[in-house]
Amino acid sequence: MSCHMNYKIAIIDDNLDDIFAIKKMLSKQNSEYIIVEYTNPEEALIELTQDTVDCIILDYYFPAMNGLEFITEFRSYQKIDTPIIFLTGQGNEKIAVESIKMGAFDYIVKSEISGTLLNKSIMKGIQKRDFDYKEKSYNEFIKTMIDIIPVPLFYKDRKGSYLGCNKAFETFIGKDKEEIIGKGVYEISKKNNAEKYDSMDQQLFDNPGTQTYEYEYETSNHEKKYVVFKKVTYNNSLGEVNGIIGIINDITEIKLRETELVEKSFFDSLTGIYNRRYFDENIEKEWKKCLRENESLSLIMLDIDFFKNYNDFYGHQEGDNCLKKIAQEIRLSLLRPSDIVVRYGGEEFVVILPNTNKNGALRVAERIRKNISNLAIKHEASTVSKVVTLSQGIAEMNTINDIVYECLKNADKSLFSAKNNGRDRIEF
Repeated sequence: MSCHMNYKIAIIDDNLDDIFAIKKMLSKQNSEYIIVEYTNPEEALIELTQDTVDCIILDYYFPAMNGLEFITEFRSYQKIDTPIIFLTGQGNEKIAVESIKMGAFDYIVKSEISGTLLNKSIMKGIQKRDFDYKEKSYNEFIKTMIDIIPVPLFYKDRKGSYLGCNKAFETFIGKDKEEIIGKGVYEISKKNNAEKYDSMDQQLFDNPGTQTYEYEYETSNHEKKYVVFKKVTYNNSLGEVNGIIGIINDITEIKLRETELVEKSFFDSLTGIYNRRYFDENIEKEWKKCLRENESLSLIMLDIDFFKNYNDFYGHQEGDNCLKKIAQEIRLSLLRPSDIVVRYGGEEFVVILPNTNKNGALRVAERIRKNISNLAIKHEASTVSKVVTLSQGIAEMNTINDIVYECLKNADKSLFSAKNNGRDRIEF
């Protein structure tokens, strides 16, 4: 599709400088874009539900209605899905995932935005909108269009026997058309897949109309795939349900992208280890697992001694380098895959040790202390050593009455004692 068309683009952002920058980018890509701008999402919602635009570029942060709330409200009024490109800040991957789930077509991190990237996303969004519109308009003509649809497509009779399909569906099933036509789903698919397909077909026959659902399946090559089934019943000349027409969209890349974004939100961007969000969302699970196994769980809270002095003396760049080295050395000091270190905040770290009592935790802490000492990172601003050292506090949970955050508080108290008693030491 040519980009040299009078597409109408709405920009919703309360920062006039950002609006100006986006307009400038777009004008260089296509001087014929018609730009409408809004600094207030409530005003935009009123106007855009009455007027049609080809694409919306939407910021997240607004005083009253945020970007996610706008998407929810806007989609409830729409008959045609206008593509929405969501603008987010660095580190807001979880919000970005949520925007895609709620109906945004794409998201772009503001710090990475460019005219080429934005224009490409707009054009892809418009293309997808146009395709979806045609798909909705021509469902009754699927049978005649079957050979040109690039996604798996099939149609069945009322008994569930396949009457026809396209090449993409043959690839999806892993069989030639001759092996599919006239057969039922149990004859051409694995049992677990067939049970799901048949169950959903029966639901659609019981409630004629349209049906959409996601499904995870394993291919004949043992690859995991994620797909969306979109099916519709069709009638005979008497108005009776005669069968089902269906298409299958592969959303594996989208699912993997969502998973990647969620996983990314659990990591500290500076040190590369898990962050506090990971700790908060997983520590209870780890403790419950230990309880089921009748095992202890220990925490080590660690703090770099006189790190503020280090930053002031060597500069923040060297401070960041120090944090990276310390984080990785702690990680390398943990010998079991189940042992995890997280950056809890600033120069503080927490080590999670499942199936470990405080004596075992003490051995781990001593190993960490020794390995950090061997790094010999110079620290002229420390009053306890000429190299970087750690203070460590240990706490253990071993009964069903123990509470995770009480254990964390106890580890923090032990850390406080380690600092008060001279630093570069371990307390429990």
